[in-house]
Amino acid sequence: MVDGADKMLDLAAGAANAVTLRLSETPFDGADRLDLVEKCDPYIGGGNYFIKHYEGQEVNQELWLCQVTEFVFGGLPAQIFVKKEG
Repeated sequence: MVDGADKMLDLAAGAANAVTLRLSETPFDGADRLDLVEKCDPYIGGGNYFIKHYEGQEVNQELWLCQVTEFVFGGLPAQIFVKKEG
């Protein structure tokens, strides 16, 4: 997670120094949604995502997820569902 993801992680962590997130391509209870906006050039890798709401708060946050996302999910999902654990 890079470019904008640091802001998203800060938001999720709140006052804590660390946060654990559950990520899935499949919707699950209480999850917020990241939408793929643009798949990046293969030279750059990864994709640009947008999250409108997080935990009921409007955030309108853009973020770039690097090519590790493609490794983890086997490609760039059109949507990634996310929720803070614990």
